[in-house]
Amino acid sequence: MWVYLEIEPDGSGIHAELDKRKDFLYIIHYNATCRSLSKICNGIEGLVIPDELSGHNYDVKLMILQIRLETTSGLQELPIRVWFDNEDRYCTFCDRFGMTERGLERIGVVLVPPDKRPENITPHQPKFDAVSRYLEQHAGQPWFTQGRHNRANRWGPYTFFRVLKSLDPAFSTQLESIEKSMFEEPFLKRLASTLRDDNLPKPRIDQLRTERCSLREKLLAGNVGRKILVVEDHLDDGWREVYREVFESAGDSVSVIWATNVSEAKAAFAKDIALIVLDVRLDSKDDVTESTNNAVPTGVTLAKWFREQWSPIPILAATASNKTWILEPLLKYGVQAYWVKESPEQKSDLSHAIRNVIDFYRKTRDVLVWSDRTRGWIEGLYAIAEEVFRNDVRQGQILEKKAKSLHGLLDRAFSPFSRDLDDGLQLNVAFLILFSCMNDLRAWCCRVEKKEDGAENWYTVESLGNDLLVSKRRVGMRHVEAKFEYEVEGSGRRSDLFPDTDASLRLLTILGCAKKGTLFRELKKIRNVLPLTHGVTDAETGHGDVVQKVTDKHLDDMLSVLQAVVDIRAEKDRV
Repeated sequence: MWVYLEIEPDGSGIHAELDKRKDFLYIIHYNATCRSLSKICNGIEGLVIPDELSGHNYDVKLMILQIRLETTSGLQELPIRVWFDNEDRYCTFCDRFGMTERGLERIGVVLVPPDKRPENITPHQPKFDAVSRYLEQHAGQPWFTQGRHNRANRWGPYTFFRVLKSLDPAFSTQLESIEKSMFEEPFLKRLASTLRDDNLPKPRIDQLRTERCSLREKLLAGNVGRKILVVEDHLDDGWREVYREVFESAGDSVSVIWATNVSEAKAAFAKDIALIVLDVRLDSKDDVTESTNNAVPTGVTLAKWFREQWSPIPILAATASNKTWILEPLLKYGVQAYWVKESPEQKSDLSHAIRNVIDFYRKTRDVLVWSDRTRGWIEGLYAIAEEVFRNDVRQGQILEKKAKSLHGLLDRAFSPFSRDLDDGLQLNVAFLILFSCMNDLRAWCCRVEKKEDGAENWYTVESLGNDLLVSKRRVGMRHVEAKFEYEVEGSGRRSDLFPDTDASLRLLTILGCAKKGTLFRELKKIRNVLPLTHGVTDAETGHGDVVQKVTDKHLDDMLSVLQAVVDIRAEKDRV
């Protein structure tokens, strides 16, 4: 017996419908459709699917991909017949799909021409090795979630609850809710299937249980009734469920105030808030913010505003970004803790994710401990200064300065963020700052040629030879919203974000600094596994090497790379 999807079946077939919602065109939910098909696939011989549906935003390639990604049932192993009602589409399908007819047969797909019935075409069982290669090729890159920030905001809640499920299977409910939306992205669905729950060591699970209980005890201590302000623009991607579990599930005396943008956050702000959890990128324009364009992410500006309104309230910055040029202003505005959301671009396994979840519980508790210990002193002195200011401006100003000095002193002494720095991570921050200077020197060595359609080319300055460094090209059709890709000259690789590392390596090659390029590549590996980069205290390399702190030599090496660029530019300018 075969299942006919949106097609009238033969006498022994079963009719099934796509999961969809009405819009200008019907919007198809491919993952939800596969989950529905999984419930009826027992005893089913195969699937018949259409190649096109009038009035529907339907993509047969995406439908096939989602079926082959469905590992929770026997759906992945069922043969597929694609039925055509148009001869031209039938004849050109292999070219459009990017596979030969033989290749399609190896992944269990056969084509049914318009003049035949599906039951008259011999099906083929999918071959495991062919399906694996097909999934690696077609689901190995994102389809919809463009940009690291967007991917992390969808991936983070999923891994958070995958980890918590190791404590209590009841968390499967939240997990299924997140999967429903997230798995519409084939890239994330495939990545999720590679995670192994049995990969979590018992000591880590015990540590997670301890940190979770410890935070709950702190939230409920003294029955003071804590208000938590969560400012997050991706609440509907699963972060609302995450913060409900962390805060609201502790007890009725803990309440969460939600804000998705700057105006909502400012309207919700009050002096009796116990903690602000702040996403750093709160606006779509923040997604294109780079170290070279001097733009400050919206959340950083909001952190400054919070400090100006009432500085004693502690702030925990939770973001998908790990850039030092974001870290620096957060330090400047007195953020007490900084947590990096789990990202699919990091090491994708649950052993890494559980450390990140533990880190969030620990940092949140530490921030509250610090605030409870110091906030009374700070607020008390501010209140005295405000009172004195009413009839003695000069003395009020003096007291206000002393209140700020006290606040700064206590911040340095007790804040978890600052304590991390005092524990020997100052060199890490120094290294990150030096590493970020490579972007500034690259900008110094280049000129930008802009074109009318928004495309751009980065060339070295005239004294360095006017060599092409990076091209920014428009892709897609002209009448749709502009989309651009970057490519470093000679690399053959394109990306939707500016390729800082490859561009710097290209510059070093142009300058004749091959050895410095090799050194810079090694320093990049060091930068990628620093604790302050990933938000954990024992970050690992892809080879399992632990790198917790940089050494003096790492800073010397990074400085030597920067100095080489400066020296060569200066020498060329003198000629």
